[in-house]
Amino acid sequence: LVLRERCADDERIVRVSLTETGKAQVEQWRLRRREMLAHFLEPLAQTERDELQRVIDHVLDAAGVTGPRRPVEH
Repeated sequence: LVLRERCADDERIVRVSLTETGKAQVEQWRLRRREMLAHFLEPLAQTERDELQRVIDHVLDAAGVTGPRRPVEH
């Protein structure tokens, strides 16, 4: 699932990356997570989903979490 490579210039450094199999596994996990989230959110009205997203965004902003946020698929 992962590939470890020592840096030629500094052998103390080990670069770690996903293999193609690892990338496929991560994508499967992400897909399953999205499916589960959609299932859990299904009983909520759209306005409730929007409010939940707003609150989560607020918590992440307060925690200083940065990075791309993906829209939740309804």
